[in-house]
Amino acid sequence: MKLLQRTNRNYLAYSLLVISLIGSLLVVVMNRITRNETDEQLLAQLNTVRSSLQENPEKLCFAPQVQVRILPYPAISNPVFSDSLMTTQPENDLETSRVITACYTINQVGYAIRISNPMIQASEFFGLLLITVIIAMILLVTGLILLNRRISHQTWKPFGQYLDVLQTFTFDHPSKIDLINSDIDEFSELRDVLLRFTGKAQSDFLSLKEFTENASHEMQTPLAIIQTRVDSLVQGVTLSQDQAEHLGVIQQSLQRLNRLNQALVLLTRIENKQFSESVRIDPATVIRRQMDPLSDLFDSRGLTVQYLLSPNIFVQANAQLFEIVISNLLNNCLKHALTNTEVVITLDQTFMSFQNSGNPVTFEPELFFDRFRKGTSSTGSLGLGLTLVKKICDLSGWKVSYKIEGGLHNITVRF
Repeated sequence: MKLLQRTNRNYLAYSLLVISLIGSLLVVVMNRITRNETDEQLLAQLNTVRSSLQENPEKLCFAPQVQVRILPYPAISNPVFSDSLMTTQPENDLETSRVITACYTINQVGYAIRISNPMIQASEFFGLLLITVIIAMILLVTGLILLNRRISHQTWKPFGQYLDVLQTFTFDHPSKIDLINSDIDEFSELRDVLLRFTGKAQSDFLSLKEFTENASHEMQTPLAIIQTRVDSLVQGVTLSQDQAEHLGVIQQSLQRLNRLNQALVLLTRIENKQFSESVRIDPATVIRRQMDPLSDLFDSRGLTVQYLLSPNIFVQANAQLFEIVISNLLNNCLKHALTNTEVVITLDQTFMSFQNSGNPVTFEPELFFDRFRKGTSSTGSLGLGLTLVKKICDLSGWKVSYKIEGGLHNITVRF
């Protein structure tokens, strides 16, 4: 939900609450005012009737709402107000009336006086009041929303520009980001923080990138020299069995170090999003092409491959990275599948999966995507193959999962 929508919703909820309270209060106040006005009118009429009886004790006929009875005994009482129901003519409807009663003794004769007046009910003016309140609410809320939208559009314009710039921001951009100035203190402070943050991030990124490239380049040369010298020793000198074993260990360690260097550099390049080019790829063709040089190795372990590849499936991705995904998943099956078992490769419109039998593991299989996470029997593995797969899938917007069911290991990439 956008900030303006949330603000307008709060305005509307608050306005409804306030107007409901005001409407209820108006009804109570108007009822009270109406009752007091009616009581004042009744009291004035009572005084008028009393004065008339003092001037003419024989006069007992007054308006229809005035009733005068002669009492058999003198009596005096203060005026008493009450509510009563009376029938109106000619509608013959019942309505609430306000009644005043009092007893007076005039010339030694007791009189009981009862005067009633119909009250104006709240229901008679509630409809008009409700319409007035609703119109006022609509005008108030509409005005607030329009005014808030106009003010917010101008006030939040710098913030929107900051978001647009940050969404297209890349660490390897050669120049600093351009953010407009604002006369609002908070946005001005935000601009200064963003400029410092992005400037520092760009500087750190370029330093890290330069260090990674230099380290990779500088490591390649001594590794190549050491590898060459070791090969010369192996081929040109008669070695004892112990010396040959030591050189073999050195060669394996050099090869491992070389592969580790290349994998870490590739991971860094992927995390820095240096593979931006995307093309249309046929996964089935890539799978079969990557499988060709590995077929003899699969045969040597007694592994049969079943292809369930749907035709005319295409994905949009970086070609080099997709080749790495397929290569690592095939090598994972080759290294970890049990001998003389079947590997099933499935390709459908929305996913591809690589399934093979394997040894049980004592932890969640999803942890295989962490760096340097290996199974207990994976002594020759770097523990970075599936990490590369996960990073490439994240970069491509795909979801990769690892599940083990019934002794079958299944890695699925959903496009």
